[in-house]
Amino acid sequence: MRSKLSTADDQLFSYYFTPNNGVAIAVVGETAAIEQQVDELAQQSPAPEVRIWGVRQPASDSEPAMIIISEILAEGMTPITTATPSATAAVATATVRVNGVNLYSGPGQNYAVVEQLSMNEQCQVTGRSQVGDWLHLRCMNVVDGWVAMQLVTVSNLTLNLPIVLGPVAPTPTFTLTPTPTIRNWKTSYFNNTTLTGTPVLVADVESINMNWGSGAPAAGVNADNFSIRFERTLDFAPNTYRFTVRADDGIRVWVDERLILDQWNVSAGDVEYVVDLYLAGSHALRIEYYEVGGLAFVMFTYGVAPPIVATATPSTIQAPDLGGSSWSADYFDNPDLSGIPVMRRREGTGAAAPLDLFWSSGTPGYGVPTTNWSARWLGDFSFESGNYVFAARVNDGVRIFIDDIRVLEEWNDGYWEGYNKFFDLGVGYHTMRVEYYNRTGEGRLQVWWYKDVGPQLAP
Repeated sequence: MRSKLSTADDQLFSYYFTPNNGVAIAVVGETAAIEQQVDELAQQSPAPEVRIWGVRQPASDSEPAMIIISEILAEGMTPITTATPSATAAVATATVRVNGVNLYSGPGQNYAVVEQLSMNEQCQVTGRSQVGDWLHLRCMNVVDGWVAMQLVTVSNLTLNLPIVLGPVAPTPTFTLTPTPTIRNWKTSYFNNTTLTGTPVLVADVESINMNWGSGAPAAGVNADNFSIRFERTLDFAPNTYRFTVRADDGIRVWVDERLILDQWNVSAGDVEYVVDLYLAGSHALRIEYYEVGGLAFVMFTYGVAPPIVATATPSTIQAPDLGGSSWSADYFDNPDLSGIPVMRRREGTGAAAPLDLFWSSGTPGYGVPTTNWSARWLGDFSFESGNYVFAARVNDGVRIFIDDIRVLEEWNDGYWEGYNKFFDLGVGYHTMRVEYYNRTGEGRLQVWWYKDVGPQLAP
């Protein structure tokens, strides 16, 4: 097509092109080099007549039009095309961060899903939404679609990505449903990850054991970027109860407005978290969950906790070389593991557990105060392959890592004992890291692990 470029005032685009039919069409360059050429030609006075080649978006005459220019030519000018981009116009590439990411037909979750992308899959970035929070991609199987920007890692991203107009968003339809009678878990669904605003759905759920894959939890709820609040009041006979959770992505558990478990972070769901708590009488439970992208599931169970064995025998600890292994221990004169250690030494494993330490109200050693101190232990241990339970008794805070993967955390003041499960640990040596702090009172730390010999749960 041949015509002149003109400046667009008070529009979402910078320039438009008016062909012979007199209908102005918005234009943007497909690459940064072409966008710069469009800008230079439009600023010339008088504006030269140009020819452009490109793709019209959208393709329907009933919707506002935009041409994504792939080639532009004016008299006496060497054409710039997307087939031969300039050296400075690198192609932007998006790498998918998690499994099961939905590719939508438009820039929003209210559009249809056209494809699902796998972790580490790479696509070319061909444009962005007007706000910039959605990217238009072309993937290896020649499927075009849109993905939320936070679900991909983009390389060679420039501010000159062309704005691509998606199809007209479908008009949402809302069906008023009666408020359900709540006999079990009152379950509130939100189309955001922050549990804010009015729930899009409230339902009565018998148990919290849900696996949606990459789909939506229910009609009217997003497939990605949603959150759920589960609420229920239960009567407990006096006893110690075990609360077990596993989720992809974040989860929190509250008992009577007391936060007993906080894993509010993006997760693959490969760690099972366990907290034991003594309860008697009526108590209000609240479980909060959110999903960002990819696969989605949440599981919560509770029951009477098994009795805690006061000591464990070395045969129950999956570290065959337990007697010969030792820890590298660093002690700090503050509760934050900060600065230079005031004491560093090698320490052996305990007879009952890899770490079995009780300082009472004393100090671990020279330079370490009796209160407000912290320590870090590092050690390599041999494991068989399988699922493992990691456990701790502590006063005050503890964190446990295996190969820098956090498997247990209770970084709070006070006595605590709890268990977490780690799935599919590989055979061989793994590096254990235990972090601890003592605020006041008796100093105590016991850490151990054992292979789960029950049914092997798939992650």
